Parts: sequence; structure tokens; C-alpha cells
Amino acid sequence: MSITGLELKDERVVVTGGSRGLGFGIVEALLARRAPVRRLGIHFQVVVPQQIVAETALGHQAATVGARRRGLSIEAFLAERYGAPLSPRQYGEHVATLLTDARYATGVAYGVKGDVGMTALDG
Repeated sequence: MSITGLELKDERVVVTGGSRGLGFGIVEALLARRAPVRRLGIHFQVVVPQQIVAETALGHQAATVGARRRGLSIEAFLAERYGAPLSPRQYGEHVATLLTDARYATGVAYGVKGDVGMTALDG
């Protein structure tokens, strides 16, 4: 098989996202050409903090700038903007839950906030 002059005979190729979208189309094309395909069962997920985590160096800098612009203390700025704070430990607990709780096994993208916890972003 050749793709734009690249010879793939006797080569191994990894296709990510083979269960849907463009990745699925690539896998279908490989199967149509009777290429051996093996499913690895890797499922990529993303967890996005949806607020400033002030206990980190970058988060503290961002909170300082935001608070200064609004004429507030860092704590007041964060409370006004995001409600409950989100610590690195809490964020880590949410990631651990994502990795161990079957309720989150099929989702792709999740957001985390201190006041609401983890919510699906892709559904």
C-alpha cells in the first residue's frame, strides 16, 4: 500500500481514533485492502480544569493579575469568578476517579470545577 509515495509494505502503522471519525475511515480503508489490523483498545481521555488553580505557580500568577484588575483579594476574585476553589489534590482525585470509575469509561472530555466536580464536555 502506498500513500503519496510512501511505501507501507511490511511496515506497522498506528492509527489513533480508529473507533470513529477520520481514524475509523483509515481503519476501514486498511481492512478493505486486507491489511492486518489489530485493535489495541487504547482509549484517550482529557480532563480540563475549568478554573484557575491558585495553589500552582501559574495559577497564582493568573489569580494575582485577575484580582488586581478587579481590585479584589485573590480569594475574593476566585470566589466571585469560580465559586469553590479547586486544589491540585482535588484535581488529582477527579483524575483518579476518571481512571477507576466505570461511569467515565466511555467519555472523551471532562471538565473539573471546584463547585460542581467533574462534568462531561463531549455529550
